[in-house]
Amino acid sequence: MKKIFLSYLLLLLPLWANADPVRIGDLLYELSSADRTAEVAYHGGNSIFVEDKYKGDIIIPETVKYDGVTYQVTKIGESAFYGCWDVTSITLPSSIKEIGNFAFQDCQIESINLPAGLKKIGNCAFRNVNLQSIDIPSSVTEMGSAVFLDCFYDIELNITDLKAWCNISFEGTLRGIMKLFLNGKEVTHLVIPDGVKEVKACSFGEFVNIESVEIPQGVEKIGDYAFYADYELTSITIPKSVTSIGEYAFWYCEKLSSLTIPSSVKEIGGNAFWNCSGISDLVLPEGVEKIGENAFGDCGSICSLTLPNSLKKIGDLAFFASSQLASVIIPKNVEEIGYQAFNFNSLSSIVVDPANSVYDSRNNCNALIETATNTLLAGCKNTVIPNTVTAIGDGAFSNCRFTSIQLPYGIKSIGSSAFESCIYLASLSIPASVESIGTSAFYNCQSLKSIAIPEGVFLIPQGMCSDCLSLKTIILPSTITVIQENPFPDGVKDMFCYAVNPPKREYDGGYTIIPVYPDGKGDIYVPTTLHVPAAALDNYKTTELWKIFQEIVPLTEAETAITNTNADNADEEDGWCTLNGVKLNGKPTQKGIYLYNGKKVAVQ
Repeated sequence: MKKIFLSYLLLLLPLWANADPVRIGDLLYELSSADRTAEVAYHGGNSIFVEDKYKGDIIIPETVKYDGVTYQVTKIGESAFYGCWDVTSITLPSSIKEIGNFAFQDCQIESINLPAGLKKIGNCAFRNVNLQSIDIPSSVTEMGSAVFLDCFYDIELNITDLKAWCNISFEGTLRGIMKLFLNGKEVTHLVIPDGVKEVKACSFGEFVNIESVEIPQGVEKIGDYAFYADYELTSITIPKSVTSIGEYAFWYCEKLSSLTIPSSVKEIGGNAFWNCSGISDLVLPEGVEKIGENAFGDCGSICSLTLPNSLKKIGDLAFFASSQLASVIIPKNVEEIGYQAFNFNSLSSIVVDPANSVYDSRNNCNALIETATNTLLAGCKNTVIPNTVTAIGDGAFSNCRFTSIQLPYGIKSIGSSAFESCIYLASLSIPASVESIGTSAFYNCQSLKSIAIPEGVFLIPQGMCSDCLSLKTIILPSTITVIQENPFPDGVKDMFCYAVNPPKREYDGGYTIIPVYPDGKGDIYVPTTLHVPAAALDNYKTTELWKIFQEIVPLTEAETAITNTNADNADEEDGWCTLNGVKLNGKPTQKGIYLYNGKKVAVQ
């Protein structure tokens, strides 16, 4: 509450810094002797505690006199009627040219006349006002951000000149629920007038009655937020003169189903078509060079996608969660693909044009690999990871629908969220070559029953296996020194930790590594059996992070032994399992730590 109060104090500081306003009649004014103009001032003067708020029916005069000098009233000042709940009506004179920021915020009037000649409407000018309709004169050239934020009704915005509206400079989205009327007629099919060169930023966003848009030849740019959150928009005609589509231009136009992007478009801005869930077949024509971040994110109905050879950059999350998308072909000229550009999809096929010099899908692996770093950036349910891959990138397999996947020896790192929400993944063998694992790497892998972290890994990252509801067995290597916050879920039955020195928290934040239960005596405990080296038993039992485990027992000889370092004499056909308990057909050929007849064996 104090923060909110201070924000209002800061908001009003510019008013207090001015010379004290003067009272003329029922209103306060700030007077300018230079040009003999006056603006209606904040009702509280230079103190926010003054209770003398404006009330009743307010008629603002065109001119006022003070000390024998006549001043023309040209502006409703910043916050002038802010919070004046008892004002019943306001009449503005024809001399008003500007309405300041927050001028009528929280003033519960139901209508207001905006005079011809008005040039500017400020930020939040009518925020939280009971307006049901308002006439915007064609003289207006500037409108602020959030002008109609928190208004209670669907506001009817009445205009008389559509071209004049297209020429207004909007500082931000109007943030209201609005319906557009032109000369008294509701606009459902919007035709942008000839001669307009740009559909300006925020100019038609949040109009809930616009169902279709026709943009004429000659328009070169569709600005940021131009048709933002037009929920009823189903179709739009974009001419061949348009070269760019701005950020959030069609954000959340969830009924938009008819979309043809012309070859003249070079760039599609970030979030431009986010959650346009009616689009099913998306063809991006030759000419498009850049797709911004999240441009088609959450477009859940896209089932086919054609990318042009002209394409050079695909932004972060560009096609994130396009859940029906089954296949993608990366063209030859793509130079940059952002974070999780194709993740949380149902892809079954990923192919990179063989002529691409930056990315590849070597050995028909059904994956997107960064060639220079051998990092697998995006995989799918049919991916076979090549032996040459050395890193699994952030989010590479997030939301994939496989039950198991083979990670080859040679992989050194597994990125953040790499297998997040692979809800059917029941088993996973992490090769001994892995040195680091990223945050939330296996988050929400609900079918995963056990996990063994190989020797050499020293840090268990935050949320590594959070929400893995079936996880019962965890094996931590002797090299672990640090455990971050909330890495494991509730319900773990056994944890084997081979570290002689009890691993520590990353910082002294008081967190536990497995959810705890109250013991009924004012303390907490973890209902998991912790298996540790016998020599370290007392240390674990007296260390804060570990002593809350319900049972701490020494590792048995069979659990600690590493025999036959090269496994040369081991039975080639029987007794081999991964550390996760997955039975193997004979001696493994890849280097790593395995179980042979119940004992840990290093295969070199």
